[in-house]
Amino acid sequence: MKASKEDYFDFDYFGEEEEDDDNINQNNINNNLYNQYNNNIFNNSLNTFNSYNSTSAGNFNTISNYSNITSMNSLNINNQYQSFQNMNNNININFENNNQKFSSDNNIIINNKMTKKKLLEKNSENLFEYIITQKGSRKAQNLLNKMNEIDVENLLNKLIPNLSLIMTDKYGNYFSKKLIQICTFSQRIKILKNLENNFIRISKDIYGTHPLQYLIELINMPEEKNIVLNYIINNELELSIDKRGTNVLKKFIISTKNEERNKLDENILNIIDKLIINQYGAIILICLIKNSKNKELIHKTIVEYISNNKPLFYIQHPYSNYVIQALLLYTNMEYCEDIIKTISNNYLALSLKKNSNNVVEVFIKCAKNSIIKKIFNDVLYKNNLEYLINNNYGNYVLEKLIGKLNKEEKNMIINKLEESRLKEKISNSIKFLLYK
Repeated sequence: MKASKEDYFDFDYFGEEEEDDDNINQNNINNNLYNQYNNNIFNNSLNTFNSYNSTSAGNFNTISNYSNITSMNSLNINNQYQSFQNMNNNININFENNNQKFSSDNNIIINNKMTKKKLLEKNSENLFEYIITQKGSRKAQNLLNKMNEIDVENLLNKLIPNLSLIMTDKYGNYFSKKLIQICTFSQRIKILKNLENNFIRISKDIYGTHPLQYLIELINMPEEKNIVLNYIINNELELSIDKRGTNVLKKFIISTKNEERNKLDENILNIIDKLIINQYGAIILICLIKNSKNKELIHKTIVEYISNNKPLFYIQHPYSNYVIQALLLYTNMEYCEDIIKTISNNYLALSLKKNSNNVVEVFIKCAKNSIIKKIFNDVLYKNNLEYLINNNYGNYVLEKLIGKLNKEEKNMIINKLEESRLKEKISNSIKFLLYK
């Protein structure tokens, strides 16, 4: 089955270091002053020359007078330059003083000498402000490795009031994942209970979804699973059709057994009509098909819905065609008799179309020998071979069919190609399958 790649998120990447804002500001001010100083020199020199030129009417014989003027101007320029240097020195002193003040007032941001003891001594608000900075989050993650269960408990108690905000923060979400990793069962319970009013919002958040998915992967006790189940129940549709919420719901389905999520499965089956034609909803149905042992309920219900509601439409749909592929691959074939019949009777037309050709490929892969024989005869004795060869999508279906044929049947296809002068049109991959 052709499937798109899943979203990748690097939890360890924080981006490149940014240049210090104070250095940028200081350099900008110094450059501005220096440019202003150069402009003053140029303007004063030009004014002096113009003044002299106008009074002397261009007569440069009076060299002594001009020398006196230029020497006086040079003295003024030197005085201006000395003033500039003094002003620049004062600016540097002010910046040094400001940097020292910034360093003391904003120790939370730039202090790299944070220790486990200092981190644990911070109050709830300061701890929150520290963790949602880039450097603070990174340093706090490293300090978590040095903490015992009691330390983690004390830290967690201070973080609980702001935990939802930390999980949905650009940098705080990395720390959240690391914290969840070292938490005990009772601490995970505390985290889950704290998320009651924000679970759905965090699930759909660009940052919060990742630590939440990780938390769901780690839960292994019935009490934990029940808490999550209660948050999800009656919110299945909202999560199922959301890009990030889908992944949270999928993680929960994978990490639980049928008997642990009976109510959830029933709710999902009640909204098949909305999920099967949705980009993300189809993923949830596929996940349910692949991870369900209760085929009598799950698989049969989905198959019956498709069979009773224009199966040709769903076979050709850009999203629901993947659901049908999953049914063919993971469901007892006796449940799919109506779908199989529909594909078998329309396989040529479906083979030549963009989405449905995927279904025909899987259909051929899973079909019984009697069905393969029927398709082979159609290809050999009708014009179906030419249609498949001359169509980009049909080529893929023909490849799958040839892969299921024996040597004698392949030779019959080769003879047919030579008779109909189609041999030169076949792709290299089909040639390889026919002549290997």
